[in-house]
Amino acid sequence: MGKTPNNPFFDQFEKSIKKIKDIKAVNIVGSEDNDSIEEIHVLAEKKRTAKQIVRDIETLFKVKFGRDIDHKKVSVLQFGEDLKINNIPRLKFNSLALYRSSNRLEIKVELITPSGQCIAGEAVGLNSRTNRLRMVAEATVRAVEKVFDESLRLTASVENVNLFSLGGSRVAIAIIALIGEKENQQLVGSALVQDDENESVIRAVLDALNRYVEKNFIT
Repeated sequence: MGKTPNNPFFDQFEKSIKKIKDIKAVNIVGSEDNDSIEEIHVLAEKKRTAKQIVRDIETLFKVKFGRDIDHKKVSVLQFGEDLKINNIPRLKFNSLALYRSSNRLEIKVELITPSGQCIAGEAVGLNSRTNRLRMVAEATVRAVEKVFDESLRLTASVENVNLFSLGGSRVAIAIIALIGEKENQQLVGSALVQDDENESVIRAVLDALNRYVEKNFIT
């Protein structure tokens, strides 16, 4: 999915949206006749809520262009640390190790708990780029599972992990399923790809799971 070309208004609106606080990238999708906006995809930092960012876009559209925009057309993907992160105990990324042997790959991810304990998870599989990203996510999930209460018989599995381009930025997206006697839900996390796409996948998995872990297992 990409921006509909050859509409100067779309370009002007994109440039205006990019000036809004905390927004890093924008992609506007137009209708088939290139006459109206169907979707607005925004990549933003987690310094404010998605609702606040959508309101800013609605206000901008109304004030600058004299039009109303349906807030349902605006999707906000956020990355980075949550609000008030310094006051929240959470699992943090510590290290990543990759061991290659012929066409096999072993991955080990280490995390640090709020108490300072090091927990690790591993994954082994075929050495391909697509499989590597998934194994990095799986190793991270195996590490996170070590803080789960065993009596809940709760497991986490990687439903999907991928890298996407949005407005010139690359983003890692992880979808994690939680399955247990009292749980059956999907969690989604994201992280901006900076120097290392493997590390970005780890941070996306933590973004998906940390809030659940904080609420249920970390005091």
